[in-house]
Amino acid sequence: MFPLSAVLGLSPGAVVSLVGAGGKTSLLFALVREAVERWGAGCVLVTTTARMFHPDRADFPPLPGQDGAAGASHRPAGAPAGAPVPPVRTLLCGTLGEALAGVERTLEGAVPVLAQGLLPPSGGLRAKLLGVPAAWVDEIAGRFRRLLILVEADGSAGRPLKAPAGHEPVIPSSTGTVVAVAGVDALGAPLDPFHVHRPEQVARLTGLLSGEAVTPRAMAQVLWHPEGCGKGRPPGSRLVPVLNKVDSPERLGAARRVAADLLGLGAPLVVLTTCRKWPVVVEVVGAGGGLFPGTHGAGGGPP
Repeated sequence: MFPLSAVLGLSPGAVVSLVGAGGKTSLLFALVREAVERWGAGCVLVTTTARMFHPDRADFPPLPGQDGAAGASHRPAGAPAGAPVPPVRTLLCGTLGEALAGVERTLEGAVPVLAQGLLPPSGGLRAKLLGVPAAWVDEIAGRFRRLLILVEADGSAGRPLKAPAGHEPVIPSSTGTVVAVAGVDALGAPLDPFHVHRPEQVARLTGLLSGEAVTPRAMAQVLWHPEGCGKGRPPGSRLVPVLNKVDSPERLGAARRVAADLLGLGAPLVVLTTCRKWPVVVEVVGAGGGLFPGTHGAGGGPP
């Protein structure tokens, strides 16, 4: 099974912005673990240009032996050990100069998580980090050229599907890959504020009426539309749709239907994931029906 970072073609020096809904933070921290495992400590930085929950061990997908329905406490025989949860350190910086100095100090001992401030816990939820200006990310990327920078570029209010408002997402111009995420648990749910973030925007992009069920076609349109999850990405950057929460045979079938619609809209590659296990990649579908080697099925690799 291929790591998500390999499927996305990432390496140190890349800037990746995650947008959409349905598991961005968990996928981001899956990439953190993979980066530390593949390239060692001091290779990755996490930040946000919006707001994101203060990091917690629970943000990392469980390793083998931790993901069973009964909460197995041991690793299955023959299963790879995987990487432990890497140490992370929050950097609260008021200026770009403080951020640059803080990143340089922190890289050797932990994964820096950069923010401008911290909002206290509210409503039983964790504290949230306040995002940094996109220009800070561009400056850090220029200064630390062997650093993989992972950016959570918008919020979703905990819903599995969203379309952006006028002020979002905030994607740094140094971004080379935009990962557009949706949770397949939104399929069949009514288009309303309880199941979809900014349902009025989703309706505008898809033609769905308020209260109608979210269809595979509608999810694909939100993920690929230039005013949906493709909004605001820099010229020359790649847009890669990721369908998350693919954790049952039924959801796998539903995700494949969304992937087929995405390929029809022009997406060259669609990644199916679940953050309930490790590694997180379930299947990767490429144009022409090819599957990334090592995932379900066989066929050609990604373009």
